[in-house]
Amino acid sequence: MSAPHAAAEPPALVDQPIDRRTLLGTGVLLGGAAYGVRRLAAASAYDDRPLPGAATFIGQISGIVLPRTASMRAGAPADVDFILNALAAGLLGTSAAMLNRVWRLLDERQRVPFLHLDPADQAGALRAFDARVFAPGGPTGTGWPEIKALILAAYYTSEEGASHELRYELVPGRYDPDAPVDPAYRTYSSDWFGSHPVAIEAR
Repeated sequence: MSAPHAAAEPPALVDQPIDRRTLLGTGVLLGGAAYGVRRLAAASAYDDRPLPGAATFIGQISGIVLPRTASMRAGAPADVDFILNALAAGLLGTSAAMLNRVWRLLDERQRVPFLHLDPADQAGALRAFDARVFAPGGPTGTGWPEIKALILAAYYTSEEGASHELRYELVPGRYDPDAPVDPAYRTYSSDWFGSHPVAIEAR
């Protein structure tokens, strides 16, 4: 009876030691991949409703479309609630799936998730995406024009947007087809709804 064979040594996973930078880089890639798997799983489960964290995402992109100033604070909680309710109601033909699609497209173009970027990089990523969608012959079916219209509608139908950024008059007065328009002119909030958004840089 022959002697049993000695257990074979398991093959080495790497032939060379891994330096700290490589190890950290691998960890980042694996972490990003894991995040992507979780997001894809969540997307399939939540395509008919906003993904978890949607309120934060809406607030961030709203503040980029309409940069916050001393007099303009787009992306406030009331604006976010308006957009979430509008998505649920299908306002302007929108849906939660459109918001999820925009979020996934932004995530896919970054080395890290969009919400993990610093504010400057978030703005750069959204502006690049916006320019690509609104460029002649740009991609269709992204959901971004519709979501952008909701962002504009949310702010400019709010008390601040309608009465401070726009002109509000309960009774605008007579019809005058030749009203003077100068650089200080502001349109009336009663005849504006943001249903035709343009590229961010073209505002």
